[in-house]
Amino acid sequence: DLDIIQSITVETAADVIGAVKLAVKLGRTDLARERLSLVRHLPYAWEMDKLLTDLLLEENVEFIDVLLTFNLSMERYLTIEALQQLYRKSSNNDLLRLCLKVYHIKVKRAEQPKLDGSNGDGANEFNDPPRVKANLCLYHINELLKKLTGKFHSHYYELTREASSDELNERTFQGPFQELFLWAILRQRQKLALFLWRKCEEGVFLAVFASCLSRRIARVIPSHERQRKLQVLANADEFEDLAVTMISSCANVYPNITWTIPTFTKVSWNCADTEWLGLIGRCRRFMGTREMQDYIYFKWTNDVSARTLPVSAGLLFPPLFALSYFSTEKNEAMTREQIEKEGIDDSQIQAYIGDDCYLVEKQLSVKEIIAQTYMSPRAKFMLRFIIYLPFLFFATNTILYEMPRLRYTLSELFLAITLFIQVLDAGFPFVDLARKCGKHHFDFFLSLPFVWLETAIALQLLICLFLRLFLKYNFYLMKSFAAILRKSASLFFCPS
Repeated sequence: DLDIIQSITVETAADVIGAVKLAVKLGRTDLARERLSLVRHLPYAWEMDKLLTDLLLEENVEFIDVLLTFNLSMERYLTIEALQQLYRKSSNNDLLRLCLKVYHIKVKRAEQPKLDGSNGDGANEFNDPPRVKANLCLYHINELLKKLTGKFHSHYYELTREASSDELNERTFQGPFQELFLWAILRQRQKLALFLWRKCEEGVFLAVFASCLSRRIARVIPSHERQRKLQVLANADEFEDLAVTMISSCANVYPNITWTIPTFTKVSWNCADTEWLGLIGRCRRFMGTREMQDYIYFKWTNDVSARTLPVSAGLLFPPLFALSYFSTEKNEAMTREQIEKEGIDDSQIQAYIGDDCYLVEKQLSVKEIIAQTYMSPRAKFMLRFIIYLPFLFFATNTILYEMPRLRYTLSELFLAITLFIQVLDAGFPFVDLARKCGKHHFDFFLSLPFVWLETAIALQLLICLFLRLFLKYNFYLMKSFAAILRKSASLFFCPS
């Protein structure tokens, strides 16, 4: 019987590593488990590291799971140099190469001497001529991820710029499964990525990160590779489904999950937060969950949950914040040390949210409510809108009553100055966003309603100014247009 012969062959192997290698060739995970169950600890030998590297490159998740079941130390295995070699040894790296090319990340080429008897397997994964290999390093990956997501930095990856190979072999990662998960996502190996994702801790964040990254990668795939692009997008949808399922399930068990969303750790990565990755990755179903909507509304209002009209009135007349309509209670995440320092009673602690953080209910004074409201993004854009509205009426009034004169008046000069200030005020944040986040985030920025609202007001101001400059002798045309502007604005804000 073939099963008996294979079992005897594996059991009589010289050592454990040889037995596992033989079981891998035979595709028998049961035989590998039987042989490994006879030893207390896996041997720490370079052969075991080489075996694990081969299993990762072959995406043999069944045997990787067997080794992990018997306490394989992934922390010891995955050094910085080991991860760098995984990126270099990976076959089918054309998608990663395409991303590097599209985002203009140059990878140096290093001459590789051809060994006698070599069959050319080590030529390179970048389809270069023989004896030439792309010297791909982790800092190239760092630059690529920064351009793909807008914000990414890993201190471990940057070490590969100057550190020696011996030093990199001694440095290990804080989250090895997370680093391997990222490696699998960049190669678009979905089966391996899902397996590694289940071994990581921050499932929601990593699922959104993978979905965002996959959609960013899909955008660089040429249109003639439609099937491949659809597969990458399907991978992104699968991870988004996992994120939606996890955050909804966690909310059923832990209602205060809104407070834990900012604390989703990236372990050793300094990258964008979960909500930003969901926005630029177009994870609409994830961003549409109740938990994420509550969190975004919390950030938009700075935890001042009053409606827009009372807040607008309070911004114009701050004493209104003293009314009982505005809640004087605020939930805040605090560490135990902060709680003891401020002398907060234990009865005010609502729940424990992890990482030595507690949800504390605090009573706010009127002064604190005013400060909290004015610091919210909602207050900022409402004030801008309130300030811009008089500009529009002032511009139409200037045209109606002062532009018949040939000389420019002080009102017109003031109009030109305010228009210039408004353009700077609206333009600099746009330029700053483009500089920090890259041009591929413009589609999100331009989807915000307040941007188009300010643009419409600025456009009307520009029209009024150009009318004065170029149509000053055709006063009746200017007056008719200004009257239409004023009437349309009045109907918009006072429809009755």
